[in-house]
This record gives sequence, C-alpha cells and structure tokens, in this order.
Amino acid sequence: MFQTIQKNQKLIQIVMSLLFIPLVFGGLSTSVQNYGRAPIVAELGDDSIDLQQFEKSYTAAKEEERKRLGDAYNEAAYNTDEKRLQHLNVMVDRALLKHTVTTENLLATDTAVAQYLKDDPSMPKNAQGAIDTAELAKILKSQKISEQAFLDGNRRTLSEMNVSQPLTFGLALLPFQKSAVKDVFSKMQTVENKAVDMAPYLAAISITPAAVKEYYDAHQAEFTRAATFDLEYAFMPLNQTAYVPTDEDIRKFATAGGVTQPTAADLVQFRKDPIKVKALAQKVLLEKLAASVAQASAANPKDMDALVAKYAVKKETFAGLTRTSSANLPDALKNPAVRSALANGEMAASNAISQPMPMNGGVLVGRVVKSTAPGLQPLDLVANEVEAKLKNKAALAKMTQKYQEKLPTMAATTPLAAPMRVGFFNQDSLSNITLGKVMATSTYPALFLNQTDTSIGLVRLVGAAPALTLSEEELKQTYNGMASYDAQLQSRAFLDTLRQRYGVKLFATKLNANVDAKSPT
Repeated sequence: MFQTIQKNQKLIQIVMSLLFIPLVFGGLSTSVQNYGRAPIVAELGDDSIDLQQFEKSYTAAKEEERKRLGDAYNEAAYNTDEKRLQHLNVMVDRALLKHTVTTENLLATDTAVAQYLKDDPSMPKNAQGAIDTAELAKILKSQKISEQAFLDGNRRTLSEMNVSQPLTFGLALLPFQKSAVKDVFSKMQTVENKAVDMAPYLAAISITPAAVKEYYDAHQAEFTRAATFDLEYAFMPLNQTAYVPTDEDIRKFATAGGVTQPTAADLVQFRKDPIKVKALAQKVLLEKLAASVAQASAANPKDMDALVAKYAVKKETFAGLTRTSSANLPDALKNPAVRSALANGEMAASNAISQPMPMNGGVLVGRVVKSTAPGLQPLDLVANEVEAKLKNKAALAKMTQKYQEKLPTMAATTPLAAPMRVGFFNQDSLSNITLGKVMATSTYPALFLNQTDTSIGLVRLVGAAPALTLSEEELKQTYNGMASYDAQLQSRAFLDTLRQRYGVKLFATKLNANVDAKSPT
C-alpha cells in the first residue's frame, strides 16, 4: 500500500526497537488466522500464527535485509535458532498490537486519521499545504489501491501507534492504556544485591604522573571552572505587628501606576478593603525592615554574626555558588536576581554585606567570604582528583570484565544477601538499566551484573513480589521518572504485560529454537 514505505516502516521500527533486535526487519505483514494444517508456533487468545506464515514472513524479512546490506549480507547469520525466535516474537508483538486495537475497540477516529495524513510529509500537498486529492488519487490508481483500502490501512497503522503511545509519548489517557501502564509500574520483584568490594582492585592499580598529565591535557574542559563564591547569608522575616495605613503610605505604595492624587473619599474607601490594606502593610513593613537592616549592616559591613544576633536569626553558609547555578541550591538562592546581587558589585568584591533584598515575607542579606577566579584550574590543584578518577575507571573496567566472564558460571540458586523488593517505583540501589532487565525478566532465579558509574554489584532475582497499590499521583510521578530508563526496557515490560493479559503462548520447539521462548530479551 502507498503508506507502507513511510508509516508501516515507522511502526515496525518502533516495535523492533522494543525487542532488543539489532537488525530492522522491514515489510512485516502478520496475520493471526489459522491457515490450516501447518504446525502452530504461537497463540494469541483464539488466534494463532502457524509455521507456514512464519516462514513466509521470515523469508520476506531476510530479503529486505539482503537489499539493505548488499554484499555485507550473510545468510548464515539469519539461519539461527535465536534469530528465528526473535522474528517470531516480533510477529507476536505486532499481532498483539492489532489484537489490542480490536479487543479494546481503540480504532482511530476519522478526524484523527485525517490529521495523521495531513501531518505525513510523504503525502502530496498543494500550494496551500492541504492534501492534493487529485494527485493522491493518481498514485493510488497507479498502485491499484482503492481509496477505502488506503484509509483502512492508515487507520490500522495509527490505531496500533496509539496503543504503543504509552511507551514513548506519555501517560495514556485511554483507561485501557492507563491500566496496562499501571500494571507495569505496580510490579515488584524480590532481589538480592551484593556490592563487589572495589578496594583490592584500587590497591592493585597505580597511576603515573604522566598519565595524570595526559588526561588533564586532553580533558581541560572538565577542569575549567566558572567564578565561584562562598557565601554567608541570613533571612530576616517580617514581624507580625499591627499596622494602620497612613495617608502617606497609601499615596506612596497603593497608587503607583494608578491614581496619583487620591481624594479623601478614595482614602476612606481604601481603608475599608482588608485585602488592599494587607498588601499595603507587606510593602510598608518590608521597606522599613530593609532600611533597618541596611543601617545595622553599614555600622559593621563585614560582621554577619553581629547582624544575625541583632535580629535573632540564623546565619547560613553556601560554598561554590556560581552566577548561573541552578541545581542543588537552598530556596533563598534559587532566584537568579538574588545570586546576581550577591556575586556582583563592589560589596561582593570587598566582602561587605549586601544591600537587603526584599523577598516573600522578609529580606535577605549575604556576604561573599571567598571567591575563586574563573578559568582552567592548575594541574597541581586537580592532580589528586584526576588520579582518583583514573584509578576508579581502571578498577571498574577490571571488575566489570572479571564478573562478566564469571557471571555465566555462577549458580543462580546460591543466595547473595538479604532479599529486598524492587520495582520502577522503588529501585533501591539498582542502576536504571539493571532494574529494567530485572523487571522484564520472569525466569527465576536469575543473575545480573549491576553496573553504575562508581560501583559493580551482583544482583540475584529471586522471584516476583506482591504488587504495589499506586495512587493516581504516584503513578504519574513514576511515569515521569521513567524518562531515565532505557526506552526498550520500558517497552518490553509493557508488551510483556499485554502478553500476559491476552494469554500469548509460543511453541519455540516447532521452530527448532533452543532458547527461552518467554521473552525476546
């Protein structure tokens, strides 16, 4: 069909990326009807895929690869049990999306299909950007495709993409989709996690001064620092004192940008409005507090201790502030205007207390006690940092290599540590990738290598744990956090949930496959 080259290929790539398959099969067209006597290789509810359908689809997929790779194509690489089983899983998951669309009555609407076609860059367009229906009719006629078949094909494609939407585009709005995603996020597994001691590996590694300098010279951007400032600061809150607005205060604060010469009647009317009076009190008291603090700090411009003692508040400190700092800041320093006022000007240069900065409910003052000029840090200042970085990197590499070789020979039945429950809502100390693999596995027990930027550990998957009960807000927060997980792992878990829901069965022995048929991981 006309849209196959553009749209089905897009959908196929999405599905294939979910399955950890390093090659992209094109042109899949899977039917799940039982054609007769050929052995059944997969079941999906009342539907099935037989060996004849599989062979036809796999042959077409290999032909697509032959065209794509040319002389680099290796027939033997595709005639393996593992590749055949992977392809069957692709067919099953594609059929699963179709089955879901039909079972849950999730066919895309006419309006959605029209918008989908309008957004397709491969569609012929007129000068106004609308679909050129006459040109489209010619294309369909040349390919012997009826208009209805064209629309039906696009509707199916869009519907299947909508079902897979939770995998990449956000929390589904459809109740069925939300339910399926909730099943995934509520799932829990019981694991044992044992960290590998890095100390022996670090002790066996020595880093030469030449290696330190080589790394420093090649990665100077890592050691180029912005100007930094060490601060001490304090927040002086407003005293909750009674306030009676004066005519002068009303004229000064309440009429800015408005009536500049209020009448006596205007002043009376203003005093009758408690909301306006409260807002005025905030402005007047803030101005008085700021003036008082400025006067007190002027008497002792570098003595923050005396200032906080006078106002009975607490002095806070913060090291390494930059003018563009945005993360891991205390609330008082999150406003860029506040940071700019503290880190610029004569007072910062002279280490004097800043002018009071009115904030919500009080005023803030600060003092720069130390500043570091911007630029490349000298090697002698960062040599220890570089050496530690190189030693850790080398130790992790040795540990990773050793345990990757060792893992297949280890017994998954041997306990490692105290069991704990993990899931997407509570990952504990597992890396994102390791957690994704754990959550997508249903074969127990199993061993994994837990790799982070700073450590190596062994994880033993013991079995399933009782599912969590997540509120709507917890579900939303968990989904938002999934952006940091490998999309393929998320999607695999989602599709495996659909498999369980609809009772998918694979008969891998009919394919002469000698690998686990439960999941294409």
